[in-house]
Amino acid sequence: MPASFSVKAGDTKEPLMLQLLNGGEPENLYDCRVRFYCTNGIKGDAEIRDEENGIVWYVFSENEVSDVGIYKAEFEVIYPDFHTQTFQQI
Repeated sequence: MPASFSVKAGDTKEPLMLQLLNGGEPENLYDCRVRFYCTNGIKGDAEIRDEENGIVWYVFSENEVSDVGIYKAEFEVIYPDFHTQTFQQI
């Protein structure tokens, strides 16, 4: 089950940031792609901020945060060999 997060309607300044952990250790994101998925239909490419420490973020556009609510989200890592893994510890 994806983890929950909350964002105030209209707030676009602060991205949703997460350190992706695998077995308690940061996931190495070298040469990976990361996608963001949310239960309200938002989806898009997340930005890798620190490959070695597994830090990613997703910056919302104004229309993506127009509805008030608590949503569930996940980050999907696509590795260079095209395997995928989903991270939900928000």
